[in-house]
Amino acid sequence: MFYGLLAVGILAVVSIWSLIYSNLSKDHKSSQCVIENCHGLEISCGPKAPEFCTFEYAPGDICRQYASCRVVAGECQLVETAEFSSCKSCFENCWKDFSEDPIELFACESECEE
Repeated sequence: MFYGLLAVGILAVVSIWSLIYSNLSKDHKSSQCVIENCHGLEISCGPKAPEFCTFEYAPGDICRQYASCRVVAGECQLVETAEFSSCKSCFENCWKDFSEDPIELFACESECEE
């Protein structure tokens, strides 16, 4: 169990750092359609990339790596890949089963990425 929690913690830090780095490395002035928030599965798309994201990890963040925003039919919107939809569905099941137990929730969530 300890190694599972350690793996989840390391995965969370790496995932969050990659999100922060990708947001910071974009040219904010030329970005027209980007993910505007940093955490969770309620992803908003628009022209304003966050200035920075915290190192805080929120439930559902593991799935954000599969999400992107694109201009489709003239509108900036979330494009849900099959991987994102699958991960989100998996996480929602984890939330339903373990929302009161953070350790089990994160252990379950770590399996959603595979």
